[in-house]
Amino acid sequence: MSERDTCYAALLESLRAEAVRKFGPARAEALFPMLEVTAGQLADVALYSLDREEGPAFYTGPGDR
Repeated sequence: MSERDTCYAALLESLRAEAVRKFGPARAEALFPMLEVTAGQLADVALYSLDREEGPAFYTGPGDR
């Protein structure tokens, strides 16, 4: 199992458990496809490495445009 697969599985289980706790089993089951997509996106972000000198992609300072 790859690092991404392990991260994805842990995130998906956490999201599923939280959905069951907040919304109940039936609604959590209906939300499962969205939880799968969200877990995948979070796993990608969690495992993406940045160079120490690279600034945040969301930041644009004066003169950056």
